[in-house]
Amino acid sequence: MNINIEIKTKQFPAVHMLKHDAPDWADVNVPPVREQRDGMSEAWAIALVLIASSIPAAVIAGWLLDKFKDNKTTTITINRKQVDLDKGEIIRIIEETQTMQK
Repeated sequence: MNINIEIKTKQFPAVHMLKHDAPDWADVNVPPVREQRDGMSEAWAIALVLIASSIPAAVIAGWLLDKFKDNKTTTITINRKQVDLDKGEIIRIIEETQTMQK
């Protein structure tokens, strides 16, 4: 089974670095950025990450927090649950997901 993570951020360089520096256990897809329809809102970069559920939660959390430190311009969704950029919360949600997939 896999863990699906969606990262939505205004930190465009971080998303591109995430894709280029991804470890072997993370499959990162970055769809093209689209302009906002109202023409006034800032665009968001999105990264879709697929990770095998056998990877330890602390390793995944550490990797995400290393890449995205600004919680005001970044949201992380793990298996459709939005989480704060907090190591403990990320680990808890990943571990819940891993337990449910067993």
